[in-house]
Amino acid sequence: MPDPPDVAGKATIAGLTAAHGDRLKPVEIGPHLLDAIQPMERMAFFRKWNVSVASGPRRHG
Repeated sequence: MPDPPDVAGKATIAGLTAAHGDRLKPVEIGPHLLDAIQPMERMAFFRKWNVSVASGPRRHG
């Protein structure tokens, strides 16, 4: 699935693919995943997720 034309930056499908190749796979986030996480853990998960996305991909190696 390509990025929408109004999306740009390092934390996009194109940017992540350029940085990591085909090692990354999409994760569907829906009720089935979130139902298993307690509300406080869910908030911590999304805080960490937002920080990770905002900071862009980390370089390894």
